[in-house]
Amino acid sequence: MDGEDDALKSLMEEMYANGIKGVDDAPSSSTSTTIQKNRPIISSEQLDIEAYAVLYSGRTKIMRLIFLADHCDNSGMQLEALRMAYDKLNKGENTQLFREVVQKIDGRLGPNYSMDAKWCAIIDRKADQRKDKLESELNAYRSTVAIKERFGRFEDVLEPGCHCLPWFLGSQLAGHLSLILQQLDVRCETKTKLSSVWKYKRRVKV
Repeated sequence: MDGEDDALKSLMEEMYANGIKGVDDAPSSSTSTTIQKNRPIISSEQLDIEAYAVLYSGRTKIMRLIFLADHCDNSGMQLEALRMAYDKLNKGENTQLFREVVQKIDGRLGPNYSMDAKWCAIIDRKADQRKDKLESELNAYRSTVAIKERFGRFEDVLEPGCHCLPWFLGSQLAGHLSLILQQLDVRCETKTKLSSVWKYKRRVKV
């Protein structure tokens, strides 16, 4: 366990040292500052991508891998970071980052790491359905009021939100009432005086 911690510590020290190396020796001018900011901050000869990525999880892990690919001067390490980011995103639902990573790969990892338009469409469709469901639930919540009673007598209608009822003074909720207008389309038939049959559809509100 101590050996693993020492390896991670040395890895981080190498990254930090490489990122700030030469700051004290460089002349204090805008040109040197620009060069220092634009130079790679990662030692491309020694950094282990997997050892670095294991320090993070979730979206942070993906963003750090993309950061490595953008700031590393070694093409092999760039592709390795992008490959790991691709595999991670392909198991999730973030299609925006997935498209960004595929664009950065640009076909350099072969057909197995190309744009999966069908998968993106399925994920986007599920996200839209989930959004519609949440919106309908929110609208239903907003369209529901509560009936407030005091010692069994109607007192007030409470709007959606947080309310404090002093139960020790006899206040309580008698129930909830939905204000959503529901309607039902009913198909009807009728006969005229000339024995002709008329079919029509009537909308009944409940």
